Parts: sequence; structure tokens; C-alpha cells
Amino acid sequence: MFTVLKRIVVWVCQLIVPAQNNVLEYAGPISGPKEAEFILKRTKGVHGFYGASSMERLPVEQAIANTVKEYKSISIH
Repeated sequence: MFTVLKRIVVWVCQLIVPAQNNVLEYAGPISGPKEAEFILKRTKGVHGFYGASSMERLPVEQAIANTVKEYKSISIH
């Protein structure tokens, strides 16, 4: 569902945004570099990615989760 929604949003933006303006992708289902790259390679008129939580909060959450898993795997006996 999100893939279809992404394509529709990008298509609408291409229709309504004048060519001289920059178009950036952001938010939604883009949670990392792979998703951003997917959209950038498959669309025309998108000039970059604006990252917020995908660059600050999500990587920290992943790092904490991985660290907690490591601690939980320690055998006491």
C-alpha cells in the first residue's frame, strides 16, 4: 500500500510543482537510505531526501535495541 501511495504522491508533486522548484522526498515509509534510494532512482523531478527521524531517532532506536539484545544474550551460569 505504501509503495502505491508513494508513487501517487510523487506523481502529483510532479504535476503541480513548477520545474524550477526543488522537490524533496521525506517522511512516511522512508525509514532509511535504501527506501530513499529506491524513490530517487525511480522518479523524475525529485532532487533529494530530507531526513528527520530517519537520520536521528530511528538509527538510535536500532542501536539501542541491538545493544539490549547483546546484553540479554549474556549467560549468567
